[in-house]
Amino acid sequence: MKLDKMACACKGVTYRMIIMAVDRGARTFEEVQSATRCATGCRRCEEFIRHFVAELIAEKDRA
Repeated sequence: MKLDKMACACKGVTYRMIIMAVDRGARTFEEVQSATRCATGCRRCEEFIRHFVAELIAEKDRA
């Protein structure tokens, strides 16, 4: 995965920024959204980012 690729182009949020938000303690999509402002523009990325965040959190819980 290219970490500097845009996950939310409207707000300039990269995959790395989402991962960092989860690493810093965000436990829900809403917390990631608050930390990064992702999916607060046109919201076309919201469904994808919700799934991505859920996967990150599940992976963290398994570790």
